[in-house]
Amino acid sequence: MLAVCFASGHIEFAARKPKGSIEIARGEPRALHDFICSVARHGYSTEMVKGRRTKVPGSDTLLVPGVPEAELFLGPKPSIDEVQAAKSDKLEEWLTWIASHAPVGVKVNLSCKRGVPGGVASKGGRAEVTPPLGLARAAR
Repeated sequence: MLAVCFASGHIEFAARKPKGSIEIARGEPRALHDFICSVARHGYSTEMVKGRRTKVPGSDTLLVPGVPEAELFLGPKPSIDEVQAAKSDKLEEWLTWIASHAPVGVKVNLSCKRGVPGGVASKGGRAEVTPPLGLARAAR
């Protein structure tokens, strides 16, 4: 099973990578779901009920922390490239952090880091960088 995210920061689970998504991790369904749910930001919609904000049932969603609001910190009228770079930075920070916490059987994909081939596999709770074909990590 795969955990994927979209430019909005929304996370989904899928058997195959949907068009327009980025694979963030893969693994056994239960372990992957439990892990991603524990490290992702939880979002939901609310509505006013008898003067109080109340969670809308079924509106739960998982988000990559920092990605949905990344452009808010860029100042007035950021370019599309600046927004994409800010979102990419937030995704990269989060992936690096979760890779160091991944349980056995869950592989976090660090290959979406700008210019860095490979990924990270977890062995006994410790992250291990696994670049393909013996390629070294590219310098930033």
